[in-house]
Amino acid sequence: MSEVVREAYETSTIESLEVRLEALRGGLRDQTENPPGDDPFIMAFSEAMLEQIDANPVVYKLVREFLKARPTIDSTHASFGNNILLRAFQKPLMREADSLDYPRSFATAERW
Repeated sequence: MSEVVREAYETSTIESLEVRLEALRGGLRDQTENPPGDDPFIMAFSEAMLEQIDANPVVYKLVREFLKARPTIDSTHASFGNNILLRAFQKPLMREADSLDYPRSFATAERW
């Protein structure tokens, strides 16, 4: 356990998992409505994650496990959490970029 995480646990500054999950959802909603740099790929990813967190139990569990593994991602760091999620999903896509036409074809939530 890192020193930062240990200190957060010892001082009880870590927010509940549900509060952090809702903050992550809020960050995704913000990026759906106002993506950084008007980036259509971030907007589409954020929209897809919002839909899948609610509709797909596997994605919901994945996001909860992600937050458990990163306890220092709290409501003040929700956009950082969103960016880590995006990068985690991007990594395997980059391996198949040519055959999947990534990133050009990932401008819709359905494609994600």
